Amino acid sequence: MKSNSTTKSASTSLVLLFRLIAANDWQQLKDMFLSEPEGAKTFQYLAALVAKSSSYNGMTILHACAQFNPPAVLINRMIELCPDAPSSQDCLNRTPLHVAAGTGASSAMLKVLVDSYPDACMIQDKDGRTPLMMCCDSPCELFEDSRERTHRPAPSYQATTVLLSASLDSAILEDDDGMSAIEYALCSNADLQTVQLIQSAAQKVMRKKHKEKRANKAEGQVSKKCIAAATKGFSHPDACIIQDKDGRTPLMMCCDSSCELFEDNSERSHRPAPSYRAITVLLSASLDSVILEDDDGMSAIEYALCSNADLQTVQLIQRAAQKVMLKKHEEERANKAKGQVSMEGISAATKGFSPRPFLTAPSA
Repeated sequence: MKSNSTTKSASTSLVLLFRLIAANDWQQLKDMFLSEPEGAKTFQYLAALVAKSSSYNGMTILHACAQFNPPAVLINRMIELCPDAPSSQDCLNRTPLHVAAGTGASSAMLKVLVDSYPDACMIQDKDGRTPLMMCCDSPCELFEDSRERTHRPAPSYQATTVLLSASLDSAILEDDDGMSAIEYALCSNADLQTVQLIQSAAQKVMRKKHKEKRANKAEGQVSKKCIAAATKGFSHPDACIIQDKDGRTPLMMCCDSSCELFEDNSERSHRPAPSYRAITVLLSASLDSVILEDDDGMSAIEYALCSNADLQTVQLIQRAAQKVMLKKHEEERANKAKGQVSMEGISAATKGFSPRPFLTAPSA
């Protein structure tokens, strides 16, 4: 009897709770279920029942509240009582943040949900849609009986800012229809400021990815192929001292992070600082390349300094230049000394001889 009574009481309380949510009677809901300790315990009990029940298709009480844009303070209190609720996903893989973003929730409410579970910003539902996409898609309809949500205003700059603050990467994701957040924003007549915000975020992410990709590719090539070549011998080491039509060597190009070899490759202006390993490989084939200058009078070390190379890399080039210059000075001194010896020896050997007798015919 006691068990039946408890179940009946829970059922009655749950019906009341959902009626208050549907009526948007947030003050009454707060007074009955969130303020007093006894009411808070009841709320936690009901939240656990809903989360476990298959009848709600994975939806939580937080999901139910999120679609009606309640006060942010109310959502914050619910999360305090049920910390796992923000990460819960319904049968369509939607978190409460998806529901809030797709129903035009305030930026304050979105911030509470984002702060409690920022990873939700990158979760894609069964249609591949993120909270950011739903926020940018004004005609978005999450529920069949929510026709009024088709009249949502254009995407909010403040709401978009909140969602991007947790994850810039969400700006470049696409859903199953191949649509991204910026495309939804444009279709929803978002203002220029909002469109530029998403565009800027997408550009930052793409530049970062390109930079990482180039760095990883260069690192792999240097560590595996180039270093192996340096230790086993180059197929064409003379290429290291070949100067192109502008007088530039491979070493100079490696040291010049702003180097652009092709007109359509503007992203190369964002290359990282010169790589110590790559320069080591190039110098191992030919130290002489370090003292060459191009048609602008620039050497490898000057390009490295302009490209903000680290101290270790600059010192590597500097030591190589010093070795080459010392070797050249020694060779010059040796050649000069050898030349002096040869001239003095010839002079001494011919001293006392006159070419005249050889030029005069012998007498009879």
